[in-house]
Formats: sequence, C-alpha cells, structure tokens
Amino acid sequence: MGSLKLPIEQTGTTTGSKTLDNIVYPVGRAAFIPEQGDVAVHDGATPGGLRLRTFLLAATGAVRRWIAEKLMETPSVKDFGAKGDNATDDYPALQAAVDWATLNRRRVRLPAGTYKITQPLRIYRNHGWGIIGDGPEQSIIKQYTNNVPVITCDKTGDGASGYMHSVELSNLRLTYATQQVGNSSAACLLIPYIPAPAGTGTSMYLSQMHNVVFEGGYDGIKVEGGQEAPWGNSWSHFRFVGTGLGLTGHAMDWSGTTAGTPGNWWGRMVIEMGSMTDVALKQIRGFAWTIESLEFLGNKGTNASGGRGNPLISFQAGSGAEIGALKLETFAIDGDSTAFSSTQNSLIYAPSCVLHIGTLSISGNIDINSGNMSPSIRLSYIGGAVRDLTIGYMRSAIGYALNNFTWLATGGGGMARVGYHSDDGFLTVPFTDIANGATADALVYERNERRRLSADLGNADYNLPTDGGPNVLVFQTALTAPRTVELNPSGDYTKMYNGFTVTVLSRGAVNGANTITIKSNGITKATITADNTAVELTWRRAANPHTGWVVTRQGAA
Repeated sequence: MGSLKLPIEQTGTTTGSKTLDNIVYPVGRAAFIPEQGDVAVHDGATPGGLRLRTFLLAATGAVRRWIAEKLMETPSVKDFGAKGDNATDDYPALQAAVDWATLNRRRVRLPAGTYKITQPLRIYRNHGWGIIGDGPEQSIIKQYTNNVPVITCDKTGDGASGYMHSVELSNLRLTYATQQVGNSSAACLLIPYIPAPAGTGTSMYLSQMHNVVFEGGYDGIKVEGGQEAPWGNSWSHFRFVGTGLGLTGHAMDWSGTTAGTPGNWWGRMVIEMGSMTDVALKQIRGFAWTIESLEFLGNKGTNASGGRGNPLISFQAGSGAEIGALKLETFAIDGDSTAFSSTQNSLIYAPSCVLHIGTLSISGNIDINSGNMSPSIRLSYIGGAVRDLTIGYMRSAIGYALNNFTWLATGGGGMARVGYHSDDGFLTVPFTDIANGATADALVYERNERRRLSADLGNADYNLPTDGGPNVLVFQTALTAPRTVELNPSGDYTKMYNGFTVTVLSRGAVNGANTITIKSNGITKATITADNTAVELTWRRAANPHTGWVVTRQGAA
C-alpha cells in the first residue's frame, strides 16, 4: 500500500516528515486498520513506534488536523482511544474527541457502545460541531459521578468563538449509573450561564438535536438563569425517561433565562413524569414557536407537600407558541393541592401567553383522590391570565366529578376559545362551576358561538342542548297548545360562557293562547305571545344557571 508523507511542524531539532505505514483507503472514506500492525512514527527522538490512535492523541496543531481531515471524513471517538465497554473510564478519550470536534468545527461519531465517564464532558462554546451516535439504544454516554452534568457547554478560549450555533447532537443516550434523586446539579445536558462577549450570544441557537434519550439525572436539559434561552433550534424525537432511571426534577428547566428566543421548532417529545417532583417543562420561553406533539405520561411523581401530581408546562410570561397536539395520559392528583403547583395550580401555566393548541387530550389511567384537596383551592387545565388561548379539539376522559377543577384559572382580560369538547362518555370538566370559576367570563365554546338555524321545531316542547346544537330556534308549525323551550334542562351549564346567545323565533306557530314560554330551570324568562316575534337571550355567569339568562332583544322578527 506504500507510505503516506505528513508535513509536520518542527519537533525538537528534527524537521521533515513522518511515515505512517499500513493505512488502507476504503471507497468513499479514508480509514486505518491498526490491528494490521503498529504504525511507525520516526522523528529521530521516539524509539520504536506508536499506534496511530496514540499518535492522534499525542499530535498537536497542524499534524492532528491534517490526519483527521485526510484519513477520516468523520472520526470516531474510538480513534481517540475510547472503548465503549462500560468498564474503562472513557472520559479522557471522549474529552479529547469533543475538544477536537468543537475547536475544529467538525463532527465526531459515537459508535455503538456504553461509554463510562467519571467527569462532565466539557464542550467549547463554538459553532459547527456535532456528536453523532448510532441510536439511543446503542450509543450511550453514562456518567458515573453523582451530582454533575453528563455534558456541559462551558468551555471558552482556545480559539472558540463564543457562539454556539449550527450544532448537532443526535442518535444517543445521556444517562447516569445511578438515579440522581435530589442532586440538582445533575443535568444530562447543561447550558450554563456565561456572560456573553460583546456582540455575541452564548446559548445554543440555529442548531438541531434529534433522537436523544435523557435518563437518570435531575434534569434532562438545564439552561441556567441569566443565560439567553435557546432559540432558532430544531429539536425532535426526545424521550425524557420517567421509570427505572427516571429524571427526578424536570425534563427541561429554563428558569430565569432571558431574551426573546424566537423561532424554535420542536417535533415529537415523550415526557415521562413518573419520578419528577416539579413541573416537567419549567419556565420555558419563546415566541414564533412551533411545537408538533408533546406526550406526557404519568404525572404521578410526589410533589413538594407529599401529595402526587405535578404540572406539565410553565411558560414564562409573554411566550407564544403553536402546539399541534398535547396529551396527558395517566393523570394523578392527591394530597394537598396547594402543592400541585405552589403558585400556579394548573396543568399548563401561561401568564400573558398566546397559545394555539390543535388537540388537548387528558385520558388514560386517571387516579384522583379529590377528597384530600382543600375546597378553596381550584385546579385548572390552564393557569395564569392568558392573553389568548385557542384549543381546536379537547378530549376529556376524566371519570370523576371534580367540583374544584376548572378550565381556566384566569380573570378578565384574556380570551380563550375551544372548538369542540368531547367527554367520550366520561364526566366532563365543565367550562364553569357558575358560582366561583372565572372560566365562563373568558372562554368561548365555538360550536355555540356560530349562529345556526334549527329545523322547524314543530308543534312540541323543546330542550336546548348546550353541546353545540342550533342556537336560532324556529317554530313554523301552528301550535295546538302552549309550548315550552327549556334553556337549562337538568341544570346543564357545562359548555356555557359569557355571551352565549339563543334566539327563539315564531314564524306561523303562535296563535291565540298557544304561546311559547322560554324557561330556565323551570323559571320563566320570556313569553312569545304573537307570531312573527323573536326573543334573544344571552347568558352570563351568575350564582345559579337560570339567573344568568337575560333578555337582550325582543320584538318583531
């Protein structure tokens, strides 16, 4: 195969070139096969020879860069001496590999194996680098030291720009040898606070992470307070593990992060909450932001006061996102609900936020002991004074009558819309509880908002449905007896809201004593005594459903 000549810098008093033998060149990529023999490195000072892997670790400057560029398209961490046998401490080799990758803005491969490390892998704040595995079931970095990160992006200097963009982490697992219960410094991926040089941003942006499993730590992804939050990134196919080596704090914690953080795209993420003791996605922030699908499983972790159940998401104030689908399966509330979320008391906390959610589903194994909750504490799907909330389809499969569980824990100012609400045969969480819930003051049920004309209601009484039926009720058949329209049969107010309007119209129906009386819970609200007459009634939240109905218009049709 011959020899390969390498230009080198001066070494001691010797200059010239080194000769590396036994190098083969597969089609499409250069590589070496060290098991075919030692690679001689003769510079007049080194007796014998060194294997090429050792040479890669020992070489510096132009020599190392030349070898990597000429011999390997994407070097492997094993080329730096890593074993991946879950026994050898691979920290020195992996640190050398990521130093090379980040300083030279190149990618490094993490072949199948379990790479034991005993210190955090410290990444240079630089751009254009990547760590690429063979999949999270094959390529595993396992931290054996407690209460430290697996990867921390905290190194500066040595030619690093301070920018951390165009970065790729994919097809790998970040985990711990033992579950990090209460070890709040144990983050699978840590983006620590580092004051930005003038004119630069030091957080991760314009980057991608794909097919990554976060396991065993306190946090999956931690962005320290004071740091610019990640922006402009594509993150997808994440799994935050909640059983066995489950995460014990959060899937992500961005508390105290700063800046506008626009343009993130999140694909599918599975967030297992079984071991978490706080909000799964805590204090995340951003605008002009698209989230495709978030699946939360089992928010049954112990909360701060010894009960069970933790919120799903808390957004920082003013955030805005388009969310395709959000699902919670295996839902738990138990114990003193003041600890469910100390100040939020909601599954999703979104103060002054704009959220558009395609599908919101609460289903699966519901485990609720509402008798342990204080009646004065209200839990809700959405907390905080939202600015604007839209939910296209809500699926609720909670088989419990929760008198202290509402849609929104918000007062006036914000607006919310729900396109369709399906209870699938279960007891549904009402839009309002009439007396105490503020939901009805802020939420609109779009199926009732649309003005829709009924068919001829004929010579009969009629009960108004509140699940999106017609809201312009037309009687066109001559009545043979007085008839009644009941607005709240059985006291049904579950899908009513401030501004829900119903019109009752006689066109050829009313004659003489054959009138139409409009009632709510048996209490008369208005009577149509002449034909070609319409009565409009509008509902607002009141102590009882029937007192909320007000005649807002009556007269000739």
